[in-house]
Amino acid sequence: MSRKAEFWVVNISRKDVSIEDLAVRIPRGKSCNLLGKGYRLTEDEIRDSLTNGSLARKQGPYLRIRDYAPQALPAGGIYRSKKPRIFRLARPHSEKAPPIYSELEPLEGIELDQEFAGEDAEFADADRAPALSVEESVEPESDD
Repeated sequence: MSRKAEFWVVNISRKDVSIEDLAVRIPRGKSCNLLGKGYRLTEDEIRDSLTNGSLARKQGPYLRIRDYAPQALPAGGIYRSKKPRIFRLARPHSEKAPPIYSELEPLEGIELDQEFAGEDAEFADADRAPALSVEESVEPESDD
């Protein structure tokens, strides 16, 4: 069983690459078999381009030469596994205790809301009082 000759070139750049002396354009990110049916190139033409032609100039930064055909990647999607996983929570939700905030507990010294309102009113009256007391009957002293 004889194997057909293959010469695979892979474009690794972000742009299409043109091989001028072979009159071939390789799209970005694609692999091409230059000895395949669509190109009608001979091994001598490819060898000349590889030694001192445009294939030699573009081989490093733009093109890579492969010995074998690229493998097809499986199509993306959701696949059924032969070993399915069962996900479980570390602890059930029912055992989770609600958080306790000590800042929200009622104050121990004040038992009724009315007492608290009375203290709050005293503080409000103290805030409205003047800082300095001014007596109206005081007259300024004379310097006689």
